[in-house]
Amino acid sequence: MRLDLSTLAVHAGRPDRYPGAPLSVPPTMSSTYVAGTPRIYAREEEAASQAFEEAVGALEGGRAIAFASGVAAAAAVLAVAAHGLRRPLRVVAQSGMYTGNLGLLRSEEAAGHVLLAEVDAVTADDILPHVAQADLVWVETPSNPLLRLYDIEILAAACRAGGAKLCVDSTFATPVLQNPLALGADLVVHSASKYLGGHSDLIAGVAVTADASLGELLHAHRTRYGSTLGPMESFLALRGLRTLALRVERASDNAAALAAMLEGHPVVGEVYYPGLASSPYRSLAERQMRKGGAMLSIVLPGAPYLVERFCDSLRIAVNSTSLGGVETQVERRAKHPGEVIDPGLVRVSVGIEDIGDLLEDFRSALEAAYRAS
Repeated sequence: MRLDLSTLAVHAGRPDRYPGAPLSVPPTMSSTYVAGTPRIYAREEEAASQAFEEAVGALEGGRAIAFASGVAAAAAVLAVAAHGLRRPLRVVAQSGMYTGNLGLLRSEEAAGHVLLAEVDAVTADDILPHVAQADLVWVETPSNPLLRLYDIEILAAACRAGGAKLCVDSTFATPVLQNPLALGADLVVHSASKYLGGHSDLIAGVAVTADASLGELLHAHRTRYGSTLGPMESFLALRGLRTLALRVERASDNAAALAAMLEGHPVVGEVYYPGLASSPYRSLAERQMRKGGAMLSIVLPGAPYLVERFCDSLRIAVNSTSLGGVETQVERRAKHPGEVIDPGLVRVSVGIEDIGDLLEDFRSALEAAYRAS
């Protein structure tokens, strides 16, 4: 029986059913195991992380390997893509992507392991001319924080023709809204600290591939470098995953309503949200995603202190970094060192609160921040 993604999120990765069996795989607090099975040491295999991997793999349509963080998953992808090469890995990536992964790529370039081509890409067409010179094309779609979308099918076809691997960071979309492997990508990565876990209480990452050889290389890399996800983090991530579809659908509906209100607000400048009718990515979003997602960004006018005053004036939304939790979070991204972005841009991770409460919270905060300016 073919199951819907919402059903898979609830049931994939469950233990065998028998009288008295637990419904969830418990975290096993042990580093080592009695000999006699393939599971001998927790750095290689652990029950809760295997259950989490099974569930994410079912949602993405491939083999999932869990890591201690999203950046650890990204590092593993770079290592796997470079396997067998006797020269630096040639990577094409869009500029303005998540600073953690971009910092990783730049540090690997400084060490001589990577030749990095950063492309200021508005669409996939801007990336295509660079694919022929790449071993690995890395795209983040939707992108952080400008919510740009890149056509995965077009990029995947170009990568196949040019002999490159395509990796898609699908953290913003989640498997509920977008499945890059089904669109032709070779690898997909998630920061599981975000929507997959969903409760702002863990650090984790995951890489997924439908290629069996790539899956084995990812697993071998994790074992060799010790970036294993711990049992409690795995348990929490899997517990969060059970409500992924409900959370993402509710948060996406909230984001669409909030984006529409903010687009019409006299104080707000730009609103970046692919689900808006005015977005240049609307048609691609309708074709590549199932909803517009739960992330949006806005640009506010005036000095940075006014924008910070808006963030601090919110009473429901929290002025904090990260994203993907049940709570709405806002952040002026330019306050972070190395973030090259409009100083008035505020990234909004929309949560699952009542939409009426959220709309009033944002209206009130805008009035409080700008009425005296």
